[in-house]
Amino acid sequence: MPELFTRLVPVENEDHFRALLHLENMLYLDAGLRRFPVHNPNAVADRWLFGSPNEVFRYAYLFARDGRFIGYALAYNLYPGEKKFALQLLPDFMQYAGEALFLAEGLTARDNKRVAMYINTLDDALTRAVRKRGYRRPFRPSRCQMGLELAQHQAKPVAWENEMLARLTPADFEDRALHSNIATGRRTSAAQYEELYRSEYYKAARDFVIRMKDGTYAGHLTWWVDETGQTANLETVATLPEYRRRGIMRRAIIEGLNLLKTEGIQYAYVSTSVRNKPAQGLYQGLGFAQLGKTYLYEKRL
Repeated sequence: MPELFTRLVPVENEDHFRALLHLENMLYLDAGLRRFPVHNPNAVADRWLFGSPNEVFRYAYLFARDGRFIGYALAYNLYPGEKKFALQLLPDFMQYAGEALFLAEGLTARDNKRVAMYINTLDDALTRAVRKRGYRRPFRPSRCQMGLELAQHQAKPVAWENEMLARLTPADFEDRALHSNIATGRRTSAAQYEELYRSEYYKAARDFVIRMKDGTYAGHLTWWVDETGQTANLETVATLPEYRRRGIMRRAIIEGLNLLKTEGIQYAYVSTSVRNKPAQGLYQGLGFAQLGKTYLYEKRL
């Protein structure tokens, strides 16, 4: 590796975190329907829902070059036993992807034997960079990523049946936390929802719960909105098993798309496992088109 002119700056305060969010803004603005723009769902959700809010100051880094920030890394692989990290660079700086990868790999925990990251097949420059650094991808993809141009979405009133859709309120925190692991496999506490809900960053969330008319909790979904980029990511999406295959989530997503369109959002994105054929069929039926597939590229250290 030649002398590096790109350097890592730890995200260690709110100003740095806002700089990371600004980079996400720029990535969304660039993406459109040409590619899936960022790691899913976004840095705000990642900060509050997958650890304590201050944990981001341990694993988030900015890439700096020539006096400006050009991208970021989320170094989950600095934890023993966790091999994955996320990396994003602004489009005009993708020629430095090799340097960024070299720096991000250096953040891994000492005992880790591998590093890995998800890469969309449409991210040509990053794909070339990881292959050059010795990463290999599996035979089968991991994720199916999809997008919808909301100008093509025909907003129609939703005919609700025995369920109700409502914005998340503090009264829902306990139920939301109790069922938070349905889609992610990881439990988020009511206290974490409380802290996110009361933070300045909650303006990014369009957070809904689904209840039956008797008040029974049936599911939830969250749209993470980037107002600058006029885009929204759908994550998470969860229906309790006993309420599946009734069209409930389809109606809830349509209601969300209607809302996003009235807000002037231009694009909606969603990512799901390639093994989840019912979810893929649901999104395709709502007008979402595939934006490449994602492979978990992996490298032995």
